[in-house]
Amino acid sequence: MVALIVSLFANAQKKELPTCIRFSRFTAPAFTGTQATNESALPLGSSRMVQTRTMHLSESNLKKMLDAKLKNSQRADLRDSVLQPIPTPRKYLVLSSAIALSAGSLIALNELWYKDYPRSSFHFFNDDSEWLQMDKAGHAMTTYSIGRLGYDILKWSGYDSKQATLTSAITGLAYLSAIEVLDGKSAAWGFSVGDMIANCLGTSAFLSQQLLWHDQRIVLKYSYHSSPFAKMNPSQLGRNFQQRILKDYNAQTYWSSINVHSFLASDAAFPKWINVAFGYGATGMIRAKNDVRDVNNFQRMREFYFSFDADLSRVRWPKKWMRITAKVISLIKIPSPTIRVQENGSVKVIALY
Repeated sequence: MVALIVSLFANAQKKELPTCIRFSRFTAPAFTGTQATNESALPLGSSRMVQTRTMHLSESNLKKMLDAKLKNSQRADLRDSVLQPIPTPRKYLVLSSAIALSAGSLIALNELWYKDYPRSSFHFFNDDSEWLQMDKAGHAMTTYSIGRLGYDILKWSGYDSKQATLTSAITGLAYLSAIEVLDGKSAAWGFSVGDMIANCLGTSAFLSQQLLWHDQRIVLKYSYHSSPFAKMNPSQLGRNFQQRILKDYNAQTYWSSINVHSFLASDAAFPKWINVAFGYGATGMIRAKNDVRDVNNFQRMREFYFSFDADLSRVRWPKKWMRITAKVISLIKIPSPTIRVQENGSVKVIALY
């Protein structure tokens, strides 16, 4: 009987029993005490005396035993494959590139930007009242964008959805946090708690949607339009187009673009790529705060927008390069008819904004 059981377990992975086994349904003990076994019921070459306890073996019991062993083995294999994923060349490429780009950009930023200003011990700085909080919207947009684009890159490299979600979210927040630390060591600025809160909000906007819906139904977007204020303070608002798209808060608008179809039934007739968008902007800002010494002191005011938008990443593009381009462009608000409401109550309809 010992040889019988060993043979059964040895063949469990094949989901079949040894051909020498002949099942019969037992209603009484098959072996009791010391008995000579039937040679036809044992594996070849195993004819001998077997001493065993009283056993009740049936075909169904043996099958259950073998199935249980097989399932346990499969679960172990699956667990090992999840806990120890096989690295791929793409993973090495993405990880090494991310580390090199992050470290290199921080070193370059420290040498090319911060070195022109006096260094100081680490300190905090409250800039919550500056630029009508447009800079905070920019921080949130940045961490969100790093999380979203990083997720797509990590998925391409071979990471599963959860790993890609957590890694990209942490990467975006860590990178912006490092910049805040550099601010905290500069006499011209300081570590801003308000900036860190905005960084966390942007990361949370990406992370919460990915964990809840496995989709970005509400996308943070950016748009730019020219303004007359940059030329009045080019050192802070930018001397050319490349600088102004980053520095001139008068010319920037930040959007929450909501995909309507994703909140409807899957068979709804509403187009999958049409969004509605709510925007925030500001105007009249020459400096971070009003300065009475300025010759031109414009009325600083917040602006709120309602518009339509398009999520091009939801369009079925025939080519891979089209899909990649659409994914990147989806972080930019598509010009559409827009209603603008200013803080002073003024309302204006803009044909394309």
